[in-house]
Amino acid sequence: MFNQLLLGNKPTSLENMKSYFLTSVLITQSVTLISQPLFHNLILLVYNFHRSIFRYGYHQACHHMALH
Repeated sequence: MFNQLLLGNKPTSLENMKSYFLTSVLITQSVTLISQPLFHNLILLVYNFHRSIFRYGYHQACHHMALH
């Protein structure tokens, strides 16, 4: 999953999306040298993207996040 995340591959199944989300959170939590505002923004970005996935579906979420 980590390699897929680095390559920018997007998950397709619900289980993969959950794994993608957890991997994203682990990566952002492990980057402790990043300033607090940037770290907070990364967490919000990941949270909002995954909230959009369940609200709009995966492809619509990508489009929705690209516009905002």
